[in-house]
Amino acid sequence: VYLISALISLEGNTTPTIEPYFLSLLGEHSMLSSVVIVMSIAYAVGKPPMTKVLDVFGRAEGVCFAAALYSLGYLITAGATDVKVYVFARALSALGGQGIQLAQQIIVADTTTLSNRGLITSTVSLPWLITTWIGPPLGAFFQRQGPAGYRAAYAVFGILLPLVAGLLFCTLWLEWRKIRRKALEEGRKPPDPQELDLERAPAASMDPTLSTRERREAAAAETAAEEMTKRKRWNMTTWSKTVELWKDLDVLGLVALTVGCILFLLPFTLATKRPESWGDSFIWMLILSGAAILVFFGYYERHAAVPLIPPRLLKNRTILSGSAIGFFHFCSQFCYESFFTSFLQVARGHSPQDASYISQSYIFSACVSAIVAGYLAKVTKRYKWVGIAGVLVHIVGVWLMMRSRDLDAPTWELALSQVIGGVGGGFTTIAVQTGCQSVVGHQDVAIATAIFLTITQVGGAVGGSIAGAVWSTYLPRRLHRHLPADGIPHISQILASLPYALSFPPGSPIRLGIDKAYVDVQRVLNGLAMGMLLPGLVAMCSMKNVNLAAEDHGVGEGVVVLGRASFLGAFPLGVRSLDQLQSTGC
Repeated sequence: VYLISALISLEGNTTPTIEPYFLSLLGEHSMLSSVVIVMSIAYAVGKPPMTKVLDVFGRAEGVCFAAALYSLGYLITAGATDVKVYVFARALSALGGQGIQLAQQIIVADTTTLSNRGLITSTVSLPWLITTWIGPPLGAFFQRQGPAGYRAAYAVFGILLPLVAGLLFCTLWLEWRKIRRKALEEGRKPPDPQELDLERAPAASMDPTLSTRERREAAAAETAAEEMTKRKRWNMTTWSKTVELWKDLDVLGLVALTVGCILFLLPFTLATKRPESWGDSFIWMLILSGAAILVFFGYYERHAAVPLIPPRLLKNRTILSGSAIGFFHFCSQFCYESFFTSFLQVARGHSPQDASYISQSYIFSACVSAIVAGYLAKVTKRYKWVGIAGVLVHIVGVWLMMRSRDLDAPTWELALSQVIGGVGGGFTTIAVQTGCQSVVGHQDVAIATAIFLTITQVGGAVGGSIAGAVWSTYLPRRLHRHLPADGIPHISQILASLPYALSFPPGSPIRLGIDKAYVDVQRVLNGLAMGMLLPGLVAMCSMKNVNLAAEDHGVGEGVVVLGRASFLGAFPLGVRSLDQLQSTGC
């Protein structure tokens, strides 16, 4: 898990330096925010299907599938010759990346207690503390090699990730080999129905009117009842197994949710490229079609045998509030970060490497603060105050960003604002994710995490869309205002290519006009980002202040985490222990 995190973090700190130049090579620098939106959509719509893969087939199979998508996307990106192929490939790699991200979070949830979960989750990001400083020089190295270097960077990561993910796959496979014989022997012995309390309601383990002890007893009864039901599936015919697998995967629900989200979010990408398209009936037809399919999805899920999103989770105040916080947090972050490195290079004159250092200082401080936040939540047994503090600190950081977005602001002030914003982001993310997981039983941890991360990524898509719309509409106006008469004919090239904007000598009238226009746009983006954080503060205050020590829904020692498909005749590889065959269904 940590090796995979190290490689992905290295990629995340390397490619931002290259991406503006790759798009400029294709003549589409202004598509930078569109790429961000498409990737955010992929991150959002991919999580529910990946959750089903992880739950039904197993953790290792999910990691393997996600790694294959990630690798394929990066290899296609390396060979892209036009922007359409590039955007498609980046979306494909984002689907794989979100699957790996989700698998990491769920594997941590499988193997930790609730009070320790925030701390352990934060340690998965530890490699960022090193790669934050290694990635920008590596990206600058590839950038200096020209077009061949841009392509080589993506190809390297596309080749390396499957090799690293294979280590995790092999580890779980070896564990599976060890328990297979014992599992086959014990798995055919169904529990005695007389020993199970099967009269408890399915949602009793989460009934707030029951005591903690009663909820734990109810959860144990639910798990045992589900186990007995699964073991009855062992003697099913092939057709029966196929039908059962179809129900477990909730294929119709997956298709409806995926298509609905794509149709609903796609117009944001189209409008980023052509802001005037908001008046186009085709855009609104896509939005209405997506909304209608999502309404159908909601109705269908109420009657599905194995719903993709259990209705009880959508009624949970803490999960809804936590998802809202994630939405506004990412909406704000993507709004002010989408064109930040371009601003640093053009308006402030920083090299690509230094621009990446300043930008990635947010990630560095977020990783450090996340560990501190996890430790504070562990010690105090509460997460809510950590989250409130995080949102407030993030607001202060964005306010400082607004002050420092100027031509003559000191560089240390630029970096400090990023660091403070990162501290707030690290506190907020760990606290909210822990809170969402604290109010569900372990059988719902995967889908609760997916709901939170999905809504969070939708926020990123909206934030990127806002940034793209502001950039596409406001920057040309500011260029018209600040450029001298001989610079007006260059506006279209300035918008399309970062190197073209950098080609004008610093201090020249045209370059000075470009610098001022970039400052104006960046300040607008930061002002919008600050306003987006205020609803998040309200949502944070409405979350339940759970005692993490008392409400521990983690799996016990020796529990094997299997996918439901294992009880249809083939054990998955998502195994964590050798001791028992008892499964939570996750």
